[in-house]
This record gives sequence, structure tokens and C-alpha cells, in this order.
Amino acid sequence: MRRFLFPSLLLLLGLSSACGAGAGIKNSTPSGTTTADHVVDLSWNSSTSNDLAGYNVYRSPDGNNWNKINISLVGSTIYDDSTVINGDTYFYAVTAVDLEGIESSKSAVAKASIP
Repeated sequence: MRRFLFPSLLLLLGLSSACGAGAGIKNSTPSGTTTADHVVDLSWNSSTSNDLAGYNVYRSPDGNNWNKINISLVGSTIYDDSTVINGDTYFYAVTAVDLEGIESSKSAVAKASIP
């Protein structure tokens, strides 16, 4: 029986600022555009698996319908989501993927409300 160690995932959320504006809130989009001017900073505890290939990051608008938002496996325990929309709420979860492509179950869910 193959044992896959799931990561001890604790998602930490934050809103960051590329411009240094406000209390950690990014305001990098010119006025008059519809894209969000915030970035959700995600970080989590690393997996203890010896054959870890990377992580997948999932986002949901309701905590039930999940979409993977990374294009390729994330090699670190940090991911920035810059595709959020002002005024929306998002739920995030992470999975660990081993070298054989086996994916763990989703981590605990973290919620981010975008101002």
C-alpha cells in the first residue's frame, strides 16, 4: 500500500500592495478600469511528503464549485492571485501533488473578501 503524506496546509490570506498604498491593499489599476486593484496573497505550510512535485491552488466563488487557478504546479508555498474582482468573495484551497501525479485532498478552506 502506497502512503501519500498530505500537506499540513494552513492557508494564510492577505491583501498586498504593489504601490505601498493603504494598509496592505494594492491600488495598481488605473481608474476607470473594471479589473480588481487587489492581490490575494496565499501561503501555506509545506507538505512532508518525500516525493512532492508541487501544489495546485483552487478558488471558488461559493466554497463548493472549485477551479484550479495555477497553470502549472506551484513549486513554493506562496501564490498570489491577481485575478480577483473588487467587491467579490473567494474561497481558496490547496492540494499537494506527488511525482506520480497523485493529488491530495483539498486543504482547509480559506475565505477572502475583496474590498
